[in-house]
Amino acid sequence: MISNICVPDGFDTERLNNLLSVMGDRGALLLDTALSDLSRVRASIGQERLFRDGCHTLAALAGTLGATRLGDLAAEGQRLADAGLPCDTSAIMRHLEDFQAYLIARKAVG
Repeated sequence: MISNICVPDGFDTERLNNLLSVMGDRGALLLDTALSDLSRVRASIGQERLFRDGCHTLAALAGTLGATRLGDLAAEGQRLADAGLPCDTSAIMRHLEDFQAYLIARKAVG
């Protein structure tokens, strides 16, 4: 039952639900791929030389899957990196962890 899953702040559940509906039987594959990509992005966020590309990937992935607040934070991180300015990654990491936990829970309920 999906109603028992804690939805992260700034998350558009309808967007993910629609995408999973369109994917049909391949929805689990979509979630597996997203979780794998998020793990790679999470590792890159902590590495200064990979930060910009990680934020770029995260903004696209988060936006597609409904994590709108995370996508906005990642896009801002990318803008700061492009300008050579520092970025506090704590909010990005917090939202990323919440998003990963949400996708894992969604995958568990099918």
